[in-house]
Amino acid sequence: MPHHQAGEPTGGATGATGVMGVAGAVGAAAVPGAAEGAAAAVGESAAGEPVVGDPVRELMVRHRVVCEQAVDPLEIAAALEDSGLGQAEVGRYRHADVFGLAEELFARVPRAPRVSRERGDAGVAGRERSAFGWVGWGQVVAGLALAVPLWEAEPGLGAAAAEGVVMAEVVGGWLDRVARGHLGQAGTIAEYRGRMRPVLPVAALLQVAMVLLLGFLGTVLSAGEGPGGLLHRAVAQAGVGWWGTLAVLGVLQLFAVTLRRRGRPMAALAAPLLALAVAAAGVAVGGPPGTALRFGGGAVAVVVLPYAWVLLGRPALAEPT
Repeated sequence: MPHHQAGEPTGGATGATGVMGVAGAVGAAAVPGAAEGAAAAVGESAAGEPVVGDPVRELMVRHRVVCEQAVDPLEIAAALEDSGLGQAEVGRYRHADVFGLAEELFARVPRAPRVSRERGDAGVAGRERSAFGWVGWGQVVAGLALAVPLWEAEPGLGAAAAEGVVMAEVVGGWLDRVARGHLGQAGTIAEYRGRMRPVLPVAALLQVAMVLLLGFLGTVLSAGEGPGGLLHRAVAQAGVGWWGTLAVLGVLQLFAVTLRRRGRPMAALAAPLLALAVAAAGVAVGGPPGTALRFGGGAVAVVVLPYAWVLLGRPALAEPT
């Protein structure tokens, strides 16, 4: 009996030790699991491989200030690319491209109050950009004023210059559709800009071809009988210089429409008005009207071209409003 009583504490101690050992083993197993869970919260294990969890949370912490102040997801996309996040790394965060990742960050991080007001202002600006508005009518009036000297030289070319204002709107709408298409297909902002780089020159060539065709049809209809074919008579009737003026004015009108559709209404209206002012100054000093208009419009178009080209490369300005 004394021996049995002495053994009971020993067995109890052994059992307690076993229970404590099991608990310690479970606790030891729980510690690595907790560490792996913490690693999963930032999107990778201790070995650096992607794991199941919330990998985007790491970017939310790292870029929280940018996300809170962003007015548009594309600003976040630009910040991600500037930080070195490329297309190859985007897959770790369960997205096909940086735009989708930026949209998730934009949706998950609350906006600061002042950013909400900026978004409202941006929405108003977007509606003004999408509408024709008073700037559009101002461009029509300026385009018609630019067409007056052409009309006096050759009514067919003057009509084509006036119709070129409408053609610029058509080509500008095509530019918008192409930009939105590239925005949906590009994986990064750099790729979008690369896709958009040749679009404006192509649009300018299309605009020139359209206004020259309209001018040719107009002069053919007004040309009388004479030697040579229709093309020879049409060119000879107006003169090569006036045809060059028509092409320059067509390009200038397209650039102005591009500025207006990209949220730069004052620059859009200033372009044809400045061309008129330069042409008037040329006439005032004794220059021929056609030459003054051609060089005035050409000088303004050369200045506006790089600005319009830069605006076309901004993805935020390609979104439909």
